Amino acid sequence: MRYQLEDAYGRPWTASASLGWLTLLAVLTCGIAAPLLGIYLSLWIRRKGRSVWPLVCFSLPFAWFVVTFPLGRIIPPSLSLVDLESFIGVLWIAGAFSLRYEIRRYYRDKEGWEIEIGPFFTFLFSVIYINYCLNPVTFRERGVTTTLNLRK
Repeated sequence: MRYQLEDAYGRPWTASASLGWLTLLAVLTCGIAAPLLGIYLSLWIRRKGRSVWPLVCFSLPFAWFVVTFPLGRIIPPSLSLVDLESFIGVLWIAGAFSLRYEIRRYYRDKEGWEIEIGPFFTFLFSVIYINYCLNPVTFRERGVTTTLNLRK
């Protein structure tokens, strides 16, 4: 059985969710929904034939969290993991910009138009903002009424 990562129009399933609901979900899950959204969007763009780097950049920080969260009380406080945690933070930001680059490249090459995903808001809001930019309502607000949806 093959699972679909996109809707009938080729967009990720989460693209139809409003920004408010995604933000509320991220807050209610103490931020766990954000890396899961990043992994999902990375899998979606990977299935479109793009780079694996966004998936790597989002999966490693999430794996780090999954491993260290339950072990937080076991690891001695004298063991300094600050450098590794800083690297994980940089990896998260690199993942957001890598995902932004791959999505913009996909829409430029396959659909024939430039999708607007601003770097400032990508830095501040990461995958929640990127998912917001994929929402079909935002396409209409920007004047893009249809995509070419060319299949090669």
